[in-house]
Amino acid sequence: MFPFPRLMTGSEYLNEDLKRREEKKKSKQDASVKGDKLLTISARIAEHDLASKIQNVLKWLSKSYEVRIVVTGDGAGNKAKQEDIAQRFEASIKDTGKIVQKRLRDNDLRFNILPTAGGSAVAGKKGLLDVKETTNGLNEPQAARGLHTQARSAA
Repeated sequence: MFPFPRLMTGSEYLNEDLKRREEKKKSKQDASVKGDKLLTISARIAEHDLASKIQNVLKWLSKSYEVRIVVTGDGAGNKAKQEDIAQRFEASIKDTGKIVQKRLRDNDLRFNILPTAGGSAVAGKKGLLDVKETTNGLNEPQAARGLHTQARSAA
């Protein structure tokens, strides 16, 4: 008859599992792109909203996401506006990403932005919760939430 396969001991099973986990972790770190994000915007987007979307894209690129952008248009008159939006993205992300596969399909302009290897940090960007060390006249730091009161002693 056929010989039975050798059963693994608990320690052998644990070692195999640890090797598998290490290989999986290593392959995950080697991957240059984590995943992808999709951003759909209109060609009639306001200036402030466009700046906000560009900041979102920069954040995603710094986290190694591929970004797919669709600029929708209503008709033939928006093609110039769509191209202008694509150029604004290209100028803003030149240090952190690269535009690939720009194409015009129906009334939509579609392009992908791939993160570059050196684009891991967004230069000059401060977080919302960063506290600025300023004084309120008494050499005490101001509160982070905007409560700017001075402590006066009752003399």
